[in-house]
Amino acid sequence: MLAHGMIGHAWTCPDMIGGGEIGAVGGQQGVDQEFFVRYAQIAALSPMMQFSLPPARVLDARHLAAVHSALDVRTENLPLILSLVDEAALTGEAVVRPMAFHAPGLDDVTDQYFLGPNLIVAPVTEKAATHRDVHLPKGQWQADDGTVHTGPTRITTCTPLDRIPRFTRVTDAAVTEPPGDQDDARWRPTR
Repeated sequence: MLAHGMIGHAWTCPDMIGGGEIGAVGGQQGVDQEFFVRYAQIAALSPMMQFSLPPARVLDARHLAAVHSALDVRTENLPLILSLVDEAALTGEAVVRPMAFHAPGLDDVTDQYFLGPNLIVAPVTEKAATHRDVHLPKGQWQADDGTVHTGPTRITTCTPLDRIPRFTRVTDAAVTEPPGDQDDARWRPTR
């Protein structure tokens, strides 16, 4: 997803949640329910989201509730996603951006990403993970759980099944573009 965005596919999305081989899945026994949830969480904060299988048909109550939680997070962030889609139409910049796009020096961090310049998404990508490390660049960052962290730093955060770890930049002026092109009026800080 990150690579596609950097080669000009601004509205890229992950593959279908549930996989493409619908015929290979015959119910709850055929689905890795945790994988289904974590995949839905990644897709929830990308430009597009699509299911190949109805979650209610293949998930138990606990995993279905976690998918609903991911959909709630998407709904909360949909205005941001749509504004980034509009921006991408004008600039060609990716909606989902590698960490190094807004934080030089974080080129090797490939399991988290920026959704625009002020929101870091750190989805779970390891089976049965209850915690994950998150790299935060310079600045103050408020996590979705309310904690505030000062970067640059690396933290460990809890990752229960129903959580998509996210960190919002907390400053007087939100950054609207990576450093380097401040002469262009489009990229001046907003208030």
